[in-house]
This record gives sequence, C-alpha cells and structure tokens, in this order.
Amino acid sequence: MESKLTLGELYKNHREDVESQHGRIRSLIQDLVARAEIPERPEIERTFHALSQYLKLHFADEEQFMMACAYPELSVHEAEHRRLSNDIDEAACCFLKDELDVQHFLPKLGARLEDHTVNTDQAYIDFCSHGLDRLLT
Repeated sequence: MESKLTLGELYKNHREDVESQHGRIRSLIQDLVARAEIPERPEIERTFHALSQYLKLHFADEEQFMMACAYPELSVHEAEHRRLSNDIDEAACCFLKDELDVQHFLPKLGARLEDHTVNTDQAYIDFCSHGLDRLLT
C-alpha cells in the first residue's frame, strides 16, 4: 500500500531539495572561479555546460512547485529563469569564442544568482508557505 505525502511533507521536501540545489549551483560557480584562475579550457567548458544543464533542471523543479501552489507571479519568475539561463548559455558561447573574461563575469553571475535566491525565490517560498498554512488551518 502506497502512502501519500501530506501537503506539509511535500512543502518540506521541496524546501530541502531547493536548498540542496542552490548549494550545488554555488558549488558549480565556485568550480568555474577556481578553473578560471588556472585556465583549463576543457574543464571550464564542461563546468559551464554542467551549470547550464543543472540550472534548467533546478528552474523546472521550482516552476513546477510554483504552479502547484498557484503562485501568481509565476510568469515573472519564469521570465527571470529564462534570462539567467540565456545569460549562462551566452557566456559559454562567448567563452568558446575567446570573447569572455571569465574572472570578470563570474562574480557578477554569482551575485545575480544569490540575489535571485534571496529575493525572487524567497517570495514564492513565502507565498507557498502561507498558502499551505491557510490550507492546513
């Protein structure tokens, strides 16, 4: 017999998953920073690719949860996800053409992703949390 998770358990699991995913994203950016200091072109290319793919997975996970919570700002959040993904993909292309200073780009990228996490993501997490509170009380 399958047991179904309660809404509270689903929310808790999502929060833990998102926090873990944010940690993985930070780790990939730190890998890029470290590789940029010792120009290892193939490693930088692989890490850009890994970051791009992981962000897409992470963003899809967040968006699915926001949809389940009926988050009213979903389209705005999705647009920000697209901008971030496009910026990473564009940076990787520029790097391949030797048109990107990785050491200059990465701090800005890290700051943008951190701002996204602290502000934009927190807004949907707060909304979903309050919505869950209303459903459970």
